[in-house]
Amino acid sequence: MDLRQLRYFVTVATTENIAQASERLHISASPLSRQIIRLEEALGVVLFERERKRLKLTEAGRRLLTEARALLQQADTLARRIVQPEPSTAQNDAHAETRTALTFAYTQSSLMPGMPAALQRVVTALATSAPGMRADMLVMAPERIVANVMRGVLHAGLIAGYVPLHDGLDQVSVAYERVTLVVSVDHWLARQNVVDAWQLDNVPVALDAALHDGLFGALTHWCGRHGATPGPLLITPDAASASDLAASGIAVTLQVGQAHTALPPDLVRVQLAWDAPQINTALVYPKADCHPVVSAVVSALSGGRGSSAPAPQPKLLSVPGLGVLTDKGTPVTPAPAHIDLPSTAPCGSTVLVDDHLGFLNSMLA
Repeated sequence: MDLRQLRYFVTVATTENIAQASERLHISASPLSRQIIRLEEALGVVLFERERKRLKLTEAGRRLLTEARALLQQADTLARRIVQPEPSTAQNDAHAETRTALTFAYTQSSLMPGMPAALQRVVTALATSAPGMRADMLVMAPERIVANVMRGVLHAGLIAGYVPLHDGLDQVSVAYERVTLVVSVDHWLARQNVVDAWQLDNVPVALDAALHDGLFGALTHWCGRHGATPGPLLITPDAASASDLAASGIAVTLQVGQAHTALPPDLVRVQLAWDAPQINTALVYPKADCHPVVSAVVSALSGGRGSSAPAPQPKLLSVPGLGVLTDKGTPVTPAPAHIDLPSTAPCGSTVLVDDHLGFLNSMLA
């Protein structure tokens, strides 16, 4: 076992794919596979479970990953000190961990036009917290990011949509975006001003493979609160294919934060009901053993409050005679209705409640 084999192993463990790892290491796939096999033979353990196109770490592989990263960090630090001695060894030790490369992942999809802006916020926070830091950037689906952060393969990851987190993980919100329904101009939902959750019951939904879990999870969670089950889910290679299925009337699709972008003439956007989910883009990181630079990035993103700090609570406006809303969004009369207002709204001001006038009209009818 040598350092080269350990570097190969860490790269394969991070990418979970021999072909991707070989591209990053600039070697062909066959020699890389042989090196991994030799490492397993030298240690007498199986490091990866082979699952079709993915390589999943075994328990022994996860233990080796932690130790290999620490050993490679020490080797890199030793090499730097020999080549370019620095005056303060104590200071070097204090900053050694913050100079270790981060392994970071995010989700890339044309369905999420706000992801670049969210990624920019994270990179800006990283540049402020650790200007000399190196970060290995990977692209993964949200559910894989969550699993790999939990397993220690990733230091942190940027996900979008409704993805359940493990108890050992935490998150800090980076951005919120609204979801819009996109349907064929001939679809019966195209004639609706606003689509409620119950209207999506048993309606096929086509989504980009990169985001189907997070986006469809948010939709299912919302519809489930109203007793509806959307689907079946049709997973497509990309957003354009999902739009093609919607244009043909076979399914509907979803867009996030694209209310002002042009659509083909055979497609139309329809607003979802007032309580439809907003897609949360969040940085996911481990609660324990969090890299110090990741902790600094989280602090910068949360304004120093930390992820567990409560968000400011909105004030409530009471409108007699309109009714109240249950936790499922059902109007109940004749009690006063509660409409959320920004905490900065002065008393007596005129407020436009987002774009949900259709909801108010339906309650007044």
